[in-house]
Amino acid sequence: MIGADHFDDGTVPSDDLDDDSGDGMSVWDAADIWASKGKDPDYTFGFSEDELQQAHDED
Repeated sequence: MIGADHFDDGTVPSDDLDDDSGDGMSVWDAADIWASKGKDPDYTFGFSEDELQQAHDED
């Protein structure tokens, strides 16, 4: 199958976000969104609530 979720050779791209890759959301951006949503656990973007709170407090 070829499409948005498959490469031409049929392999599927990885869902893993590598912290060193430069891809994905920063903890500070995630903390801003998380706080604006009332600290809803559905908006942690893979970070722990402790990480988000610390980043939010630094801002």
